[in-house]
Amino acid sequence: MAVFVIVLGKTNSEVINRIKDAYPDYYELSDTTFLVSSDQISQNISKNIGIGENKLGVVFKLNKAYSGYFKRSLWEWLDQWEKLSGKWSPSNGWRTIRTTS
Repeated sequence: MAVFVIVLGKTNSEVINRIKDAYPDYYELSDTTFLVSSDQISQNISKNIGIGENKLGVVFKLNKAYSGYFKRSLWEWLDQWEKLSGKWSPSNGWRTIRTTS
């Protein structure tokens, strides 16, 4: 299972509802940016949520190299995915401490 970032060109309630229905464990970063976990590839996720000519957006596969300052709930969501996917353990050394609010 991998994490994907969905970035919409603008708020679109139809696409957002498809994200929520298809990926119930989604995380909403903003009204146009979402994280989802899936075994699919980016192209399939894009099709599933209805991104197309009149519904602009892009889907990126997230790697384990991320950093920043955001709500604690984001880091908790990512931690849950990492632990469930077997991509993280406290002793593997790639993870850094992040300051959260």
